[in-house]
Amino acid sequence: MFLAHFGMASNPFRETTNPGSYVALPTRESALRRLCYILEHDQGPAALHGPPGLGKSLLAQRLGQVMEARVVELRIPIMPAPQLLQFLLNELAAGPAAIPARESITDLRDLLAATALAGSRPIVVVDDAQLIRDPETMGLLKLLHNFRSLGPPDLRLILIGESEFLLDIDPGLADLIACRVLLEPLDAAESATYVQGRLDLAGATRAIFSEPALETLHWAALGRPRHLNRIASLALLIAYARDLDSVDETAVALAAAELPIANAA
Repeated sequence: MFLAHFGMASNPFRETTNPGSYVALPTRESALRRLCYILEHDQGPAALHGPPGLGKSLLAQRLGQVMEARVVELRIPIMPAPQLLQFLLNELAAGPAAIPARESITDLRDLLAATALAGSRPIVVVDDAQLIRDPETMGLLKLLHNFRSLGPPDLRLILIGESEFLLDIDPGLADLIACRVLLEPLDAAESATYVQGRLDLAGATRAIFSEPALETLHWAALGRPRHLNRIASLALLIAYARDLDSVDETAVALAAAELPIANAA
């Protein structure tokens, strides 16, 4: 397999939100520090926004790791408010202060209070927030921020999505947002650092992508980590099939041609 060919123990470019795959980059570390400050000081919900494929969900998981807090990720925000309530009850009931979960908002309030008293305040991450259209769902998210048994909110809330959601969000919820962090595509230097960082995490002991290959990869991927992962993974396979010791710009160009990233972005 090509992993052994390049001296790696695992696929370096698998798509994952596991914080163990996080690569520290200046722009991402800056966003992380802003989010940490807002949540640690209980200033209100935070919004992390930007185009798709920039690693927003991964950054949220990394935030939980840094803050040593449990992350509850809501990946289907379009579910009706009653289903959202039941989902949160089911997820949070698995925590350190589990109580029988039913279906009322009172149950959720009591569960969050018990969890806070046990010394744990989870981070609830609402992914793809631009898909939310139900006013009741918006109202439930706003209500979550108001549950306070010890003073600060019993949970921390992060809304993640494409920037358009900030235009359509419920005014009452929008007024609570204390921080709006915009993620943008990586520049060429960060793209190269990202690729090498993922290679290092996979066990690589040498540079596998040539400098021209990294430059080609950056432009082909539009500086988006998701696209970097997909093109780089296929470029590795192409270089292996050509029996190359490293990935050159030709392998990256061939991979990019098979993955019409620019048209789909």
